[in-house]
Amino acid sequence: MRFAGIGTSVAQRKREMLAEAAQNCIVGWGSIMQPPARRKYTVENLLPALRLAVKHRQQMLRHISDNTGAIHSVARILEFMCIRICFPEMGHLGQYSRRAQAEISVAAYAAQKRGEPVHTEHVMPQRAFAKAICELIEDGVSDAMVIHHIRTNFRLVTLTPEERRKLDALNRTEITEDRIADAGIKLRRVTRSTKAA
Repeated sequence: MRFAGIGTSVAQRKREMLAEAAQNCIVGWGSIMQPPARRKYTVENLLPALRLAVKHRQQMLRHISDNTGAIHSVARILEFMCIRICFPEMGHLGQYSRRAQAEISVAAYAAQKRGEPVHTEHVMPQRAFAKAICELIEDGVSDAMVIHHIRTNFRLVTLTPEERRKLDALNRTEITEDRIADAGIKLRRVTRSTKAA
């Protein structure tokens, strides 16, 4: 079968499309991810949006609380930024558990090997981390300082569903020295090296 007027077979066109996709994408961990330079949202265009969301939150707090939604835009934009800054090879949070360098609990590692579900969890509660970023921005820190704070403090971990429930039941709202250790969860490997921008 050929495309009308083009003179190219379907198989040939598929090969060309796959070759083009391969040139424009990075293949990793069983999925195709765009290289950071081609992503729609970059750290550079997310920073002004984050600052605007922080200002909007200040206005919203006159009418509603963070629990009602004042901080939601800040947290969502921050999620994108943290992934771009700390794990630029990832397209989304769900890819974390497949990283070779992922922090993972002993139980989650065993569960993953058995093909059982595992979850990616934020070591610092998301809303508390977003509030800390809001405070930095409200204090007038530079973009470089915001990025440094994210790079230094943002952490993900792979847990079993039971460990995730235990962690959330123990502490869902406060930033502590090590929320994972506080919950008695043992990690298989800890990789806290400085991450590339």
